[in-house]
Amino acid sequence: MVVAYLRTYREARWPEIEDLLLDRVSDALNEKQKREFIKSLLKEMRKEGTIVTVGKTRGAKWVLTPSSSKKV
Repeated sequence: MVVAYLRTYREARWPEIEDLLLDRVSDALNEKQKREFIKSLLKEMRKEGTIVTVGKTRGAKWVLTPSSSKKV
């Protein structure tokens, strides 16, 4: 879902990612746990080389790596 969003919009900031995923995370988790889950998901995608972070702190955004944007 994140990859599809980034293919369409090229980049995403935290509020956009949160809006995209927050309602789709298990209701067994509270709001804080859901946000931590999303952060962990983004971190894992970064480790796998699917996405990269551009910028830091509040101005950070996520974009697909060149190799990920070519995959169908």
